[in-house]
Amino acid sequence: MAYNRDRDRLFEYQDPNRGSFNSFQKETALDMEGAQFDRLGSANRNMDNILDSAESSLAGLVGQREQLKGVKQKMLNIANQLGMSQTVIRLIGKRADQDRLILWGGMFVTSLIMFIIWKFYM
Repeated sequence: MAYNRDRDRLFEYQDPNRGSFNSFQKETALDMEGAQFDRLGSANRNMDNILDSAESSLAGLVGQREQLKGVKQKMLNIANQLGMSQTVIRLIGKRADQDRLILWGGMFVTSLIMFIIWKFYM
């Protein structure tokens, strides 16, 4: 009998929102809600700061992009004024690639000839 009564008391659930709060508990709950509200406001301000920083970074990058476009255009104008057309610039690039292949091929052939001579006389 006493066992059942103790068991019922242990498993009895009381909803804290039913009005069983005393004034101290109500003040504590309000203080906790106020602190939570302050933290949410602080988080909101921090997110605003982060977004402002990202926006200013993006604006800076856009400005740099525009400056680089201007520099590129000026470089092309200078190259055209010097008589260098896009075709000439491409030919120079192709020539550099061909020269590189000739250099490596010549070094390989020279090394191969030197190896054959060394092997023949040794």
